[in-house]
Amino acid sequence: MRCWLIAALFWLAAVVDAAAVEYTPSLTRFRRISTEQGLSQASAWAMVQDRRGFIWIATQDGLNRFDGHEFRVYQHHPEQADSLPSDLLQALAIDHDGVLWVGSSGGLSRYIEQRDRFESVPIEGEAGAQAAVRGLHVDRDGLLWVAGYAGLSRYDPVSGRRIAWKFSAANSPPDTRFESVHSDAQGRIWLGSLAGLSRLDPASGIVDWPFENLPEAAPLKSFRIDALLRDGDGVLWIGAVSAGLFRYDVTANSVRVFRHRADDSASLNSDIVRSLLQDREGRLWIGTREGLNLMPEPNAGNPQFLRFAHYRHDARSLGPGRVTSLLETSDGSLLAGTYTGGVSVLNSRGNRFTSFTPDSAATAGLRDPVIYSLLAAGPDAFWVGGRNGLYRFEPDSGRLQDFPATTRLGVSALASEGSDLWLGVLTGTVVVDSIGGGTRIPALPRPLADLQVTRIWLDQNRLIAGTYDRGVFVLQRSDMRQLAHYPIASWVSHFAEFDPQTLLVCSSDGLHWLSRDGMRERHVHRAASEPGAALPAGGITHFLRASDGRMWLATASGGLLR
Repeated sequence: MRCWLIAALFWLAAVVDAAAVEYTPSLTRFRRISTEQGLSQASAWAMVQDRRGFIWIATQDGLNRFDGHEFRVYQHHPEQADSLPSDLLQALAIDHDGVLWVGSSGGLSRYIEQRDRFESVPIEGEAGAQAAVRGLHVDRDGLLWVAGYAGLSRYDPVSGRRIAWKFSAANSPPDTRFESVHSDAQGRIWLGSLAGLSRLDPASGIVDWPFENLPEAAPLKSFRIDALLRDGDGVLWIGAVSAGLFRYDVTANSVRVFRHRADDSASLNSDIVRSLLQDREGRLWIGTREGLNLMPEPNAGNPQFLRFAHYRHDARSLGPGRVTSLLETSDGSLLAGTYTGGVSVLNSRGNRFTSFTPDSAATAGLRDPVIYSLLAAGPDAFWVGGRNGLYRFEPDSGRLQDFPATTRLGVSALASEGSDLWLGVLTGTVVVDSIGGGTRIPALPRPLADLQVTRIWLDQNRLIAGTYDRGVFVLQRSDMRQLAHYPIASWVSHFAEFDPQTLLVCSSDGLHWLSRDGMRERHVHRAASEPGAALPAGGITHFLRASDGRMWLATASGGLLR
């Protein structure tokens, strides 16, 4: 069951080897799961995976269970005593018996799997009333620790015994409005509050501050602590709001601090740390206000941070908002819960493409991320035509040359001859001098001068232009006189040389064979929606002749044809 769920959720299609994965932010792609996919609300405050493989996501509008295909949403219903006590959820935990615990503004709940219902568990805070829950943690003995602004409680799921912790004036944390709770290898409880960190010994009841002789830990006495994590080596990691990330070696009683540095791209991307996770390879993931960080070697002498950010032009980047929760699933995928962008799923063996968008450093000069056409510009560069102009890009050097005169033209087609670069644009064509950068507008006959040109073919003294919905025009280039017109009431997507005497025109209504000079239509092979039609509805988008002579056709709705 679990394998099916996870495979469906994270699209694993191949056997995964045991080698550690190397992450490169520019090559990493996230899959976003938010309200459009059925999530009840876009703020993912906490996430866990149960023994059956279900992913549970706590939001500000209910609890979501995801099975890889769809969401099941659980919410508060006043008329149902066995529903959640509130829709504002902030903490989740799975205990040693696999039971799901839910912390909300209405208190603590336990999920009864057999009945698919919830049971409220009264946990009183220090103030003596049913308390809102901010953090949950299951310690080594299976005891559930419940933290909130009303104080700290402990619950034994086996015996049902409840303790609302009472702190004396002489033995109390500096602030009892708790945000986070965790335990160390010695069984002591670490408490992160709105104003600092403290440590509780449950056996003696003593609260202490172990950093007296460590001045670098001073911010932990006053800054808000949202995230606590004990790693596999027993090291305690502490995420502070506005003070960065702290590494506390309990055995050596030493502290290291990691802060954001504006002049160092390998530093933490923000000092506002919201969530922490150590994955099965021992790497540390850090969620902050500015996105996600990865520390591949947390125990290195000079560890580096890799940054993963949200880019508004890249739908495969991290979702928007601060990263509030992190989860590694049983298949090794990483889930990052964000404040406004739902859940971003990182499959380490997913797509490995580098993005060049207006958000990328190399191509920040792009006015728009929508690209329509590409054409080689020598061995190390290519022309880029887009919705908002023309560019020449050299990927290795990162040089992007802009041609401002082409702004807002909508460059759908590119063809070159010598230093002249022909552009098919929203209304006719434009010729750019690729050396000097000047432009001229050929005197096309009407209606071609007013039509969107989607493809251009230059051959001897012929200009053959494909349009969006008015077919193919053949012009004599010396005087731009129209020689022929083939009305095709659909988009012309591609021109290709079929043989030395034939030009193949691919369009959304099928295939058209023209003589090489464009003066004669030799054959038409229409696309159709009828069952059994050779060419599917939507037509042909591209043509390629393989070395063995076979034709390959890319279609708009029928896949690949040979």
